[in-house]
Amino acid sequence: MTTVFQSIKGRPLLFLITILAVFILISVLLSISRAPWLDEGIFADSASNLAFKEVFGSTRWNTYIPTVVPELPATDRYTYWQMPVYLVAVSAIFRVFGFSILSMRAWSIGWGCVLIVAWYLTVFTLLKRNRTAAFLAAALVACDAGNIVSAATGRPDTMVAALGALSIACYLRYREMRLPVAIFLCASFQALAIFSHPIALVHTAVALVMVLLLDRKRLRMGHLIPAAITPSILLLGWSLYIAQAPQIFRMQLFGHASRRVSGLSSPLAALVIDFRYRYIYWFWDLYRGVTRLKLLYIIAYFGSCLFLLVVPGVRRRVPELRLLALFGVTAYVVLAILDNQEHPAYLIHTCCYFAVCCAGVAWWLITESHRPILWASATAALLSLHLAGIAYQIARNTEAHSYAPLVSYIQQHSRPDSFIIGPAELLFGLGLNSHLEDDPRLGLRTHRTPDMIVRGAFSALPAVLAKEEPLTAQFVAQRLNREYVRTFNNSEYAVYLPTTKTAKATQAGESR
Repeated sequence: MTTVFQSIKGRPLLFLITILAVFILISVLLSISRAPWLDEGIFADSASNLAFKEVFGSTRWNTYIPTVVPELPATDRYTYWQMPVYLVAVSAIFRVFGFSILSMRAWSIGWGCVLIVAWYLTVFTLLKRNRTAAFLAAALVACDAGNIVSAATGRPDTMVAALGALSIACYLRYREMRLPVAIFLCASFQALAIFSHPIALVHTAVALVMVLLLDRKRLRMGHLIPAAITPSILLLGWSLYIAQAPQIFRMQLFGHASRRVSGLSSPLAALVIDFRYRYIYWFWDLYRGVTRLKLLYIIAYFGSCLFLLVVPGVRRRVPELRLLALFGVTAYVVLAILDNQEHPAYLIHTCCYFAVCCAGVAWWLITESHRPILWASATAALLSLHLAGIAYQIARNTEAHSYAPLVSYIQQHSRPDSFIIGPAELLFGLGLNSHLEDDPRLGLRTHRTPDMIVRGAFSALPAVLAKEEPLTAQFVAQRLNREYVRTFNNSEYAVYLPTTKTAKATQAGESR
């Protein structure tokens, strides 16, 4: 890695720094203006407990999410449902820089920079030190709207994608002269990614395809030793933690995965369903009017993969570009099989590959066609479309318009010891000392009556609960409609107070 960085001198280094600066600026603006959301609160719950209470468990989040996550045992004492590296890293961030959504998101932004540099180095090495193509790849990865949103989110996805890209970059850099070193670095970064989140298997599959296509004839049994060093160390550490409660480990890990990995039973169907509900749904169905231009991302991305695979000139003159397309195809297939929830947060794990394919096509058309200005303008237009989408999200400022008013209302209508049932992201606004619990059953099983109920965009509706727990659905509906009354609502949240409390407040106001 050091020797590659030393080769980037003068103006090329300035270009790369400029790309990173633009990415950091946009990501920071989005982080400041974007309200926290459920997943960030879930990850922060466990990480903050490890940082400040030295208990690796979730004390505020009830794991049950209807049709998505079943009830998991002993989550207040153990975190086996999630791989540990990301959570341990975030707990260290909290310990050093304090608990906040911005410190959590800053960690993701840093990894976003690693992702950009890694793809620059990958294309630079793969295309035999072609800086133009490498800068196009860095720019398209940096400006991809999904990558920016992921970097401005307190989830492990950007870290995982960056580690996956770093493993590819290191392997390509060292494979010709020092294959054992290349294998060690590639396997090490992949292991760190997998121990951050299982979705890293997407990148592991890509790395395996790369190694087999490039060096299958050079591989020897002895290469298993450098490949196994870092995974063995991480597995040993995790095994020591698992040994504290192996039965709970099995129940948490397999319970969490049970409703997600169904694509293995019908891979072909998974590919079609994934395209329909992860890409068409999130880039077309959800939008109206001019915002439906987001579909151009998908047209450009999938079209780029197809272009690199079928155009004869690419196969003859720059066959390395086909490897980029195979990366994208592999990532798409593996993600479709691994995640049947079509989670939009996972788009970074395919779109970073698609963006690089798009850069490869842009470079080819600009340098090989008779209309370079046309294709350069089309590339600039695609970059502008991505940035316009992010600018729209920044302008929405959901932090100021939705989240901050909610937190202010809660603080005005509750006491420090008030028991609140609400979404986990409220942890950032109410603080670690708040009595908050994210309970979709609204106290049915705990037999606790909350002083306040907060409903968010991801709160389980009675109709969804009824599919698995009809009695719970009846209880939730009765509690919301009869025992509590809605006293606050905006575009994202609603607050419910007990009817007795609101009646007393009304009587007190009338008496005054």
